[in-house]
Amino acid sequence: MVLIILFIAAVITTLYFQASNSTLTRTEDVTLQEALELGMAKALEWDASAVPFYLTSVDDEFGTISGQQGRRERWNLQVGTPDNKRAVIAIRKGDVEGLYPGVGPFVDTHVIKREEVVFDSPELLSRSRTEHDLLPGKDWANGYHFVLQVLDGKATITVIGLDKTLQQQKIVFESSSSVTMN
Repeated sequence: MVLIILFIAAVITTLYFQASNSTLTRTEDVTLQEALELGMAKALEWDASAVPFYLTSVDDEFGTISGQQGRRERWNLQVGTPDNKRAVIAIRKGDVEGLYPGVGPFVDTHVIKREEVVFDSPELLSRSRTEHDLLPGKDWANGYHFVLQVLDGKATITVIGLDKTLQQQKIVFESSSSVTMN
């Protein structure tokens, strides 16, 4: 009887620890390029003329472990159309959570050309850590963040974290060549 009770206690303890640790599982994180693909598929369902303007990772409850592999659970993609429609597409856990339409100016120079997005967040995070000693952010902008946008007429990917003095640091890469722009 004692062995049965010990066995049941061991099973319950194991299940408890598995359930506790399951909240730290990061299997539904996606890279910047994967988020762009997911978001644009939804955007083109919404409007066939939609183009991407801005993609950013979004904070979550995982703190400094977020973005450690160049992947995030949450992303927001801003898209627009030539007839001044806009939308934000929320990507959560590898799926499109919602599309939130609005209006706004269409600025041709802000359009991200898909063929210019050659590199991806895992590779650029690795370079940011190696070449710039980038550390994960704490509190606001937790972990590592990633932004895809057009700067100075070029599609760029920015990797955001902290420098050695714990000040926010942004490493900007040209997304087609991975040349550091700052």
